[in-house]
Amino acid sequence: INAEYGIATAKAVRQKELAAGALTDEQFEEVRGLHCKLDEDGNGTLEKEELVSCCDDKSGKLFDKLDCDSNGHVDADEFVAYFYAMSLERGQKQVSGLIAHVSKGIEKKMKKKAEAAAAAEAAAESEAAAVEAEAEAEALAAVEAEGKGEAE
Repeated sequence: INAEYGIATAKAVRQKELAAGALTDEQFEEVRGLHCKLDEDGNGTLEKEELVSCCDDKSGKLFDKLDCDSNGHVDADEFVAYFYAMSLERGQKQVSGLIAHVSKGIEKKMKKKAEAAAAAEAAAESEAAAVEAEAEAEALAAVEAEGKGEAE
């Protein structure tokens, strides 16, 4: 009976939070996913550079708001806490807008990375083709020189 009461109480509390504008379960998952995507080095925290590159936070104001304990890193709990507080202050619609903005920044950054990788691959292929063509030209020249030597 106590467990059932606890579950019912937790559900009631969650319903009150949602009514007050708290993050939906879906938004919680999205925010956690954003944190993972922003964490380029995979160390579990965001550094200022990782946020600046996706969110146009050149001044570092957003990073400073996210870094609750001012240790120079934003862990997943700090990241989610910021979005949670924002949802309670400004509503779920405002948070959805910020989630969309950060997502677009991530997509833009990933696209730039992919373009840079493709350009580097194309350059490497071009260089390899040039080296191969040069080697073929040298081999042909050697065969021609050998043929002239036999003719004399």
